[in-house]
Amino acid sequence: MAQTNTKFKCIWCDFHRDLNVKTKKSNSNFLLPVIVFLALISSVGAIRPNPQPKPPVTPDSSSPSETTITSTVYPRAACGYDMGQVENGVDIIELHPIFVDYSPAILEIIQTEYCRDAFRNNQNGLIQVASFRDRDKANEFQRFIKTIFGNAQVGAVRPVEIR
Repeated sequence: MAQTNTKFKCIWCDFHRDLNVKTKKSNSNFLLPVIVFLALISSVGAIRPNPQPKPPVTPDSSSPSETTITSTVYPRAACGYDMGQVENGVDIIELHPIFVDYSPAILEIIQTEYCRDAFRNNQNGLIQVASFRDRDKANEFQRFIKTIFGNAQVGAVRPVEIR
């Protein structure tokens, strides 16, 4: 960094010296070096590395509990654990619900852009976005939703009776 500043100072000193010599001779020659110098400085600021392109998201019919949450295509008819996946002989499963703060606007955004089955939970007044059997998947989905809405929490485990 210090070397870059030194080079810049030298360029500026040379430019300033040349400018003083030229302005004493003629004011018409003054404008061209100023324009060139400003163009040089502005182009240095414009050089930035190219951002890495995002990998394409492909449609996936599996539930978010079976894939990486962030690579899932949204909106989905249902987010979280698919109750149709319950094994035979299981009477009760435990679900980890994901909640965000309620507002009518946020509920509408979630239902139209992410999880169409999201609803306002009347017990706690929050929006229940999804539920997962696997705590790790619940945490992953919670982090994903939190990046979008700024708040999200994994609720207490809720036992659900299978009929």
